[in-house]
Order: sequence, then C-alpha cells, then structure tokens
Amino acid sequence: MNLADAIRQMLWERRMTQQNLADRCNVTQSIISGRLSRKNGVLMRHVLTMVNACGYELTIQPIKAGRRQENQIVITAEDEEE
Repeated sequence: MNLADAIRQMLWERRMTQQNLADRCNVTQSIISGRLSRKNGVLMRHVLTMVNACGYELTIQPIKAGRRQENQIVITAEDEEE
C-alpha cells in the first residue's frame, strides 16, 4: 500500500470524505484530491497533516514478520515505487 492509498483507507475507516479532510487541514477539497492523485508521491508534511486530521499517527518501527493488528497500515518503499 502506498501513502495515498493509506490515507484513502483512513478516510474510509473514519467514514470521512475528502471534503471533511480538507476542512480539517484548512485547504480545499481539490488540494486534497491533487495530493492523493500525484504520481510522484505526497510530501511528508502533507502526509502528516492528513494522517493527523484522520485521527491517526505515523509510527516508525523495526520491520517485523507476521500479522499486524487489524487497524494497522503498513507502507513499504516498494509500495511507493509503483
């Protein structure tokens, strides 16, 4: 899963629209849409703003094998290269 897809999943899980997210980030819906559709990725500061607005936090941890908790979203470098 790439970052944009992760944010879309957070929106779905929170039953939020892009407009809800835009309101919480103090930007327009078209800005959110543009950030999520960029082929060259999303800037980290924008990711952090959107993640926080969805009620999530970004955590960095050692890679570990096995199942994740149901509500965890895993993003790898390979996902971002797609």
